[in-house]
Amino acid sequence: MIFLSGCRLKIYKEFKIDKNYLIFSNHQSMLDIFVINSILDLRDYRWLVKSSLFYIPIFGLLLYSAGYISVERRKKYKAYKAIQKAINLLNKGKVSIIIFPEGTRSTEDTILKFKSGGIKIALSSNKEVLPIILKNTLYAKKRKSFMINPIIVKAKILKPVDLKNFSKRDGIDYIYNLMLEEYKKL
Repeated sequence: MIFLSGCRLKIYKEFKIDKNYLIFSNHQSMLDIFVINSILDLRDYRWLVKSSLFYIPIFGLLLYSAGYISVERRKKYKAYKAIQKAINLLNKGKVSIIIFPEGTRSTEDTILKFKSGGIKIALSSNKEVLPIILKNTLYAKKRKSFMINPIIVKAKILKPVDLKNFSKRDGIDYIYNLMLEEYKKL
């Protein structure tokens, strides 16, 4: 998909993915999903996906069949159940979980503040967080447009972060600041 769009992907890796992680990535466009899928060395991973996508004909069935986790953000109990499902999958040690901790796509050239669900998963599962920074997807594919601007998209896989000794608030702040700093450098 990236190749067909005319975009070129430039990957920076500080780390080779060798086990299961909770993967955090910033989110700017629908193209992010294709970029992440193309850079991961993993064979078995699941996405946390907003529940409305499961209602799209055929596409929703594919998400369900792939074992992706539906998150109903506006209903606390259902969001809690999705978080528990992610924790259980991580604790089994066979899959990685990928989330966009911002909760939505950014419309500006920055990273939005993180929601707390991702950190809850990290702290409860005792899994390391693997940050992935994406840059320029905002300019490659604009929201509500089908047009793709063929530009260089950058992706950087950072070293995993162990949050065992962090509180929820400190963990959110630490990962957010780390990713934002790397985003600005990229």
